[in-house]
Amino acid sequence: MRFLQILFAATFLTLYLHAQEDAIRSTTTENIDDGYMGIEAGIGYNAYPTSEYLRAPLYFTAGSTGRDISTRVLILSDIAHASDYFAGNNAFLNPNGLYTYNFGILDIDYLSWNGKLWSAGFGGGFGHQGFLIQGAEKAGHAIIGRLRAQVFLFWFDYFATQFVATLPFAFYQSATDEFRLWHTEANFLFDFRGRVRSPEPQSLLFSISLHHDYVHLRHSLRTYSQHEFTPLIKVTVLY
Repeated sequence: MRFLQILFAATFLTLYLHAQEDAIRSTTTENIDDGYMGIEAGIGYNAYPTSEYLRAPLYFTAGSTGRDISTRVLILSDIAHASDYFAGNNAFLNPNGLYTYNFGILDIDYLSWNGKLWSAGFGGGFGHQGFLIQGAEKAGHAIIGRLRAQVFLFWFDYFATQFVATLPFAFYQSATDEFRLWHTEANFLFDFRGRVRSPEPQSLLFSISLHHDYVHLRHSLRTYSQHEFTPLIKVTVLY
């Protein structure tokens, strides 16, 4: 009888530990697989003298827990002027003005290095770059690749800063040449649920951003080489 009691206890303990192991493995898998998807919209103003335009970008964004892998699709770079740039209409441009726009840009980023209060990594993407030039008969276009680097600093559970540098390069250009573009941005991120490092579904993220673009290109009408600064406010709805 004593032997049977010990055997029963050992069998029960083994089954219990096995069940606990499965539960832990299941929870860990759920945490690894858990991530976020969302729609990000913003509004800002390009302050360069010949490019003083309202900007209203729209993105789809998604990422894994901890932002280790994230993807971002720029659906429209500016909702406010979408009908103009799809029609090639440059009537709203300032004299000698240049208006840059994008749609369908896909970026994938990896945070390969992580510390207690920081993360950093590289990424890349590809998409479309367009130009409306005042006085030109048609818009200029380029098919571009993109190399990206970013750093996150997680100051508190509710607040982080993100610095991004993007170097686009053209595979194909129409109506323009000597295409050079350098994009940097500083983002100040707020998550009032305290999950700024690992955003959770059914929440809102807010950010204040400053974008800088160096644009250089040559067109038959004129050559542009300018630095553009665009402050923006962005809201991301996660689901």
